[in-house]
Amino acid sequence: MAEKKTWKKLWEDRAGKFKDFDPVKLNGFYGSFADLTPRMVDQIVDLIKLRLKLSKSDNLLEVGCGAGMLLIPVSKYVKQVSGVDYSEPLVKALKKHFDVKVLVSEARKLPFNDNEFNKILCHSVFQYFPSLNYAKKSVSEMIRVCNRGGRILIMDIPDLAKKKACDDYRMSLNPEKALKDNLRHLFYPKSFFKEICGKNNLKHEIWDCNISGYNNSKFRFNILIECG
Repeated sequence: MAEKKTWKKLWEDRAGKFKDFDPVKLNGFYGSFADLTPRMVDQIVDLIKLRLKLSKSDNLLEVGCGAGMLLIPVSKYVKQVSGVDYSEPLVKALKKHFDVKVLVSEARKLPFNDNEFNKILCHSVFQYFPSLNYAKKSVSEMIRVCNRGGRILIMDIPDLAKKKACDDYRMSLNPEKALKDNLRHLFYPKSFFKEICGKNNLKHEIWDCNISGYNNSKFRFNILIECG
């Protein structure tokens, strides 16, 4: 019997697909829907620096760091970085090329103490979660490990209000792949995050993605949470 196709299995297989260490491709950013050029990655890093207000005194955690597409460039702007990802092959690939504390872990149960970090980053991960309940637990974990006065930046979240437009766009680019692919992204209403922040009395800001040239950007949004 063939092994069931899952997002986790896809990420575990991806590490052996590319001969060279390319964090962008290993993190899934290649193909007609999600090509990222070095210039686009720079745009994302600049946005992270701005929104998280990065400084050399920061201790930053990236949840879902993959092969380090963002963790590696962001590391030079902070004092210390750590990362987690549920794909062991990607974690091994990153640690082989970059001296950093990275652990294999799911986002819903982070292996860290309360208030351990003052900056937390999570980019283009929430679409792979199996359910909204899983996502809620993951946000709660990020809040738990972020210290008072810290910031959490969750980026590239599929917008439920734009799901039909996104599906139509994918069909127009590659109808065969869009119909064949049985792995689906999870989409979120912006109210999902507003409710979590409201229950925890946390200030937050939500805005639409705007990464020039990145096809998925027009269908996604970001949220900044202040753990004040």
